[in-house]
Amino acid sequence: MNRTQRSALSLLGFLLLTTAAFAQLPLTMQYQGIIEFPPEDAKANPTPTVNFIFSIWDAQTGGKKLWEESQPNVPLAPTEGGKFMFSVTLGNTLPIPLKEKRQYWLQTIVDGDTVARTEISAIETTKATDTSVSQKFESQFGYSFLLPNKAKYNKIGSEVLPAGETEKQNYILPGGAGAITIRHIKEWRMVPRDFKMMDGVHYHDPDSVGRNGKIFKRVYILKENTVEIEILLTAKGETEYGEKVQAIKDSFVPMPNGVKELDAWRYGRNPKDYEKGRYFDNKGPSR
Repeated sequence: MNRTQRSALSLLGFLLLTTAAFAQLPLTMQYQGIIEFPPEDAKANPTPTVNFIFSIWDAQTGGKKLWEESQPNVPLAPTEGGKFMFSVTLGNTLPIPLKEKRQYWLQTIVDGDTVARTEISAIETTKATDTSVSQKFESQFGYSFLLPNKAKYNKIGSEVLPAGETEKQNYILPGGAGAITIRHIKEWRMVPRDFKMMDGVHYHDPDSVGRNGKIFKRVYILKENTVEIEILLTAKGETEYGEKVQAIKDSFVPMPNGVKELDAWRYGRNPKDYEKGRYFDNKGPSR
C-alpha cells in the first residue's frame, strides 16, 4: 500500500522484563502498535504488509544512533475502522546492546516514513558479586555495603553525628593497598544527566585520580539522603582489589523506604541554580 495513503501511525512499546545478568545481555524487546489507513484503502487491501526500520538513539532529536534493525514485510492484523495491529520482536537479528537504566528513544521508519521518536528505557543494571567481598558494613542509618574481607575498620578516621544524620566510616586495606571511605549525608542532591540505576537507586560514578592513587567513587542519590563510597587504591591496591571495585559499589543496599521516585526537577540541573532544592522542605525549586 502506498505510504502517501496512510492517514495515521501510532505506536505502543514496552520492554520485556528480565533479571538477566550481564552475560545474558544484550536484550530483545517486544514492540506493538497500530497503523491506521483510510477506510477505502483498508477495504481494498485487508491484509497489508509494511517494511520497518527500527533504531534506538540517546536523544529525542539528533544524538547518537546506538542500534538499528530492519524488519521487512511485517504482516498487519486488521482490527476495526481501517486500523491494523503489528507486533514485532526487536533484537532478533541484531541484539539490543543497552545495559543502563536511562532515557533512550526508539525511532521507527515505516515504508520510508519516519515517525517521531518514542521514549523507552532499558532494564536496570545487575549487581556484580565477589565471594571475597562479604564483610558487611551496616550503617545505623539503615543502609549497608559488603566490603573486602581483609578491610580493617579505622576508628580514628570515622565519625557519626546522629543529630545531623551524617557519618563518615573509614576502612583500611592492609599492606598499603588503600582505603575505603563511606559517607552518609542528610541532603538532597540533583541527579546528573549521566546517571545510572540499579535496584531503583539513582547513582553516578565520578572516579578520579588522587595524590596517593586512583579514587573509585560512587554517589547514590536517594529521596532525602545521599550516600557516597570512595575506594582509594594505590598501585599495589589496584593489583589486589581493582577487580573487586565493581562488586563493592554494587553491594549497596539502601535504607528502608529510602528509594522513591524522584521529582522531575531533580534531574540534570545545577544545584547552584536551584538552591531551594537543597532544603529539607519537600518542595523543590520554584517552577
